[in-house]
Amino acid sequence: GRVGIFMSGCCGPRTITGWASKKACAKLEQTQYEAAALGPFGVEIKVQYCGLCGSDVHLVNADGGYKDFTAYEIGEPQVCGHEAVGEVTGLGSAVSHLKLGDTAGIGWQNSACHNCEWC
Repeated sequence: GRVGIFMSGCCGPRTITGWASKKACAKLEQTQYEAAALGPFGVEIKVQYCGLCGSDVHLVNADGGYKDFTAYEIGEPQVCGHEAVGEVTGLGSAVSHLKLGDTAGIGWQNSACHNCEWC
């Protein structure tokens, strides 16, 4: 899961900008990529506030208990930030508990397979 990001636009291709390290212990760099289309249960959030803490440092450094859970393992940059809050800017077709403009939060997720419902 990519958190600590700004997603622009809700329809068609969406550019995501985030701060990421491209390899273990590397300096964070601003990075952009095109997001996949929202799935039926997807929610797009324009992040307004995002927490950074020691777990982010461990993920960037790929150390401790986090070394096997980084995006580096699949050749992707590690985007930092979790426990984000922002404005709902896009909704999948099956989302009924939120509406555009709502405030929503994203909880912490310590790994990403990029295939499951959480990713």
